[in-house]
Amino acid sequence: MPPVLAGLVVLALALTLLVLAVRQVANQARDLAPGWHGFLYVNRADPALLVPRRNGFGWTLNFGHSASWHLLTALLLLPVLVAGLAALFA
Repeated sequence: MPPVLAGLVVLALALTLLVLAVRQVANQARDLAPGWHGFLYVNRADPALLVPRRNGFGWTLNFGHSASWHLLTALLLLPVLVAGLAALFA
């Protein structure tokens, strides 16, 4: 089998597997519990800031809770602040 033909066969197989995976994810998305949007949890009616992850390992933020956005912003800005201070005092 010529290398070009073998490459096309592998590409066709990979695309087929990708389409099947996307369909499976789309089907699972319809079955998600209320508040879950993929791996994000957004439920304004839920007062909890942290909720158990769907896979049962760890916790995630409830992005429907306003404090979660403040916490996420603080966590993202902390390394920037530390790097800025380190550069300032270096």
